[in-house]
Amino acid sequence: MDKVVDSDTFKIENIPGKGMGMVASKKLNQGTLLLAETPLIDAVFEDYDEALLNIIRTFGEMTEKRKGEYASLFDPEESSDKKMSRSKILRIFLANCVDIKGLNEEDDHRGVFLRFSRINHSCSPNAVISWSKLAPSEISIRASKSIDVGEEITINYIRDEGCFYLKKSRKEVLQKIWNFDCRCDLCSLEGESLQENENIRRQILDLEEELKEFEHPAYSFAEKAFKLEKLKIECLYRIESEVVHKLPFCLLECYAFGREMNVQQSYTLEDIENFKERAFEIAKFLGNSFIDNCKEIETDIEAMLESHY
Repeated sequence: MDKVVDSDTFKIENIPGKGMGMVASKKLNQGTLLLAETPLIDAVFEDYDEALLNIIRTFGEMTEKRKGEYASLFDPEESSDKKMSRSKILRIFLANCVDIKGLNEEDDHRGVFLRFSRINHSCSPNAVISWSKLAPSEISIRASKSIDVGEEITINYIRDEGCFYLKKSRKEVLQKIWNFDCRCDLCSLEGESLQENENIRRQILDLEEELKEFEHPAYSFAEKAFKLEKLKIECLYRIESEVVHKLPFCLLECYAFGREMNVQQSYTLEDIENFKERAFEIAKFLGNSFIDNCKEIETDIEAMLESHY
């Protein structure tokens, strides 16, 4: 059963040029839980062919109501196949599924969620996905910033590897994987506004490339790594609403390099704890998986310091 979330939080309606979408029914504050939902169908893709068979079996065991709900979801070849054939069942699953990361992120566990599947993409989203180890298959959506009445609720489909991409690369990935031309507010920027955003993102990508040279323990390179990570954080804050889900982990990276510097007594950073505190503050309104990941990183930092210094 899905958790009971305020039924007045959102409504599903047609969005011009997008199809169905999720729209806020009232003013929503940052951190508000918008949705907590279990999957219509889920499968572990340890054996790909077996996973596809399990999806078809599960569909066959669903109630007629649930089958109808599943059939209403996006099908990339909808016009060619009206009946719920095996190929249509699988097309709907593969077009709408999301990785389930509640228990073991290493497993290729995917699921299709009814209401979640109605949430459209934006490169500058106002909501984020979160998971919980206590309810491993349940997806949660929280507001990553304040959302006005009537505003569409969106997430970033390329929030992991592609969230720092420049406009051209983002649009290419979205077109290739999800078959749509992104026209979100960010991709609609032009002129100086676009150039400014692209320059910030280019700087972030350059800093990420430089930071690949540094691992923990960084020893004598900790100061240089700290300064680069701090520059990256400054860039992230300039486009915070677009990349807020990355901030907790960048802040903790900066904290780790700073702790190394302090332990080595090469440079004293009196405000180093502020980085960790801010990381957990942001994680708290983003959801359980962000908090859990931050705790794991904090534990790893302490273990690294104890082992190497």
